[in-house]
Amino acid sequence: MQARVLFATLALLLGPACGPEPGGRDGSGSLTLTPRSAPIHSVRTWALVYEAGDVGIGSGGALAFRVWPEWGWASPQLEDPEAPGYVSFAAPGSEAELEASLRRDPQARLDTLLLRVARGRLRAGERVEIHFTSKTGPFAGEAEQLSLEVDGDGDGVFLPVSPAPILTTVPGEAGSLWVVPRSPWAGEAAEGRVEARASVLDRWDNLIRSRAVEGRAPTVRARDGETGLEGHSGRLWPAPPDAPRQLYWGDLHGHSAWSDGTGQPQAYYRYARDAAALDFVALTDHDAIGPRRLDSESWEQLRQVADEFHDPGRFVTLYGYEYTHWRSGHLTILSPRRELPLLSAADPETREMDELLRRLATLSVPVLAVPHHPGGSTMPFDWDRFDSRSMSLVEIFSVHGSSECFECPLRVQRPRRGSFVRDALLRGYRLAFIGSGDTHNGHPGRRTRREPKRTGLVGLWAEQLTRDGIWEALMAGRTFATTGSRTEVRLEREGSGFRAEVRAASQVALAEIVKGDAVVFRLEDFAARGASEASLQFDWTDGETPEAGDFYYLRVTETDGHMAWTSPVYVP
Repeated sequence: MQARVLFATLALLLGPACGPEPGGRDGSGSLTLTPRSAPIHSVRTWALVYEAGDVGIGSGGALAFRVWPEWGWASPQLEDPEAPGYVSFAAPGSEAELEASLRRDPQARLDTLLLRVARGRLRAGERVEIHFTSKTGPFAGEAEQLSLEVDGDGDGVFLPVSPAPILTTVPGEAGSLWVVPRSPWAGEAAEGRVEARASVLDRWDNLIRSRAVEGRAPTVRARDGETGLEGHSGRLWPAPPDAPRQLYWGDLHGHSAWSDGTGQPQAYYRYARDAAALDFVALTDHDAIGPRRLDSESWEQLRQVADEFHDPGRFVTLYGYEYTHWRSGHLTILSPRRELPLLSAADPETREMDELLRRLATLSVPVLAVPHHPGGSTMPFDWDRFDSRSMSLVEIFSVHGSSECFECPLRVQRPRRGSFVRDALLRGYRLAFIGSGDTHNGHPGRRTRREPKRTGLVGLWAEQLTRDGIWEALMAGRTFATTGSRTEVRLEREGSGFRAEVRAASQVALAEIVKGDAVVFRLEDFAARGASEASLQFDWTDGETPEAGDFYYLRVTETDGHMAWTSPVYVP
């Protein structure tokens, strides 16, 4: 008979089942989804049909229908058939009576509809039909957006039905042409030719198509023949091809649908390579957040995808994941070696950050642990956990904002005093700066329109575009951070003073040298002096004798609001 709703209530926890008859296997059965694709921002009613496995589901067992609501999808609800998120369900022809409840996991940010077999039994081959109405999100790609897990025997342990159906969201109409040069920007020095990528994006920056183009410095221009869209790059500053080190651009922090983002890992790397024209990248899905938690199997699959896209000399991938601790902070774990093990906050042996850092120090592979949004956001970083054995980089900027200092521009969301990058430097910790996207929309290297902040990028100087070459530059601290602009900044100590150099993608509005917790030099008012500076080079000497432990860095603000930071220069 058709399943009956005995009650529908909001519940935080599913109570234990009582007195079940022998149940089935967790995760057993099969699942189909209709339709399998839809345009972004379109309303659909999705039909999920579950067919019980060979031993069915006994009384007390349950199905868990999970929706990841982060990117515009509706949360399931049982009350109003006309409102978004409405769910109806039935088990035609079955004696099983299903009891429905809703719960939300605030930490994992997951909405779940639980369908418990209150009486009777869902026998092998019998079906449960679930209909869910929602508007699709704004980001295109393939994801297990709607999933089903099975507790076959009523013990409260759920496992996903495998394989889960993949839902494809299709990009919208073409909206812009994004032109980004590839690094190094030397081309042929005599002619100044530059290779670039020209990508047609929809209004939400989803990639429709991309192609290689050639242009000349200082700006590459392109036109899409099909749409007539035109675009141009920012200002280019080609480097001599015989320089011992070349400038490369990357993003070492982002997520896919395998944790709390959107899109498949392959699409993440493809966007980074083909649309953003990045030189190196790491996909760092969360260890224990989102509808799909990392385990040994999925970690191996992510490493395989990283290997698939790794192309030395053209596009470098590093291995990584985000260690997610809700008291001490978040760390991006990176390595150039695929032997990097998954050390998760969900694992009792590395549940605490101190335990994780001790394990990292014993590894036979090189590893970095990079504090993420240390100044605030979802979880500020506890600098009492600092470990110099694996922490030599810090993420000064991401989509969450700037973690430079509490009073600094573009400050991170939900700030906490004492947790900022400058606070760590004042403790005597030596850290080089990187910027990262922490993108969750599948668009590494590009600002997201959903957030008011910009994305983050890291620039570095490496001898080779290989894993070893990129890693050597990271470990040496030859890095700088930007808010997404391809602006090059340097600060070097020369004799008793410093030399600063800026090569901006737009125009420089302000250049500052920071010493300790204060700005000690400021260069601005270019317009008042009849100049509009895109390239700066200046020397500066501290009027006070530098002391051991002092640090200096250059901070640049551009006329379009973008910012950049050099890594600190430390006085021995």
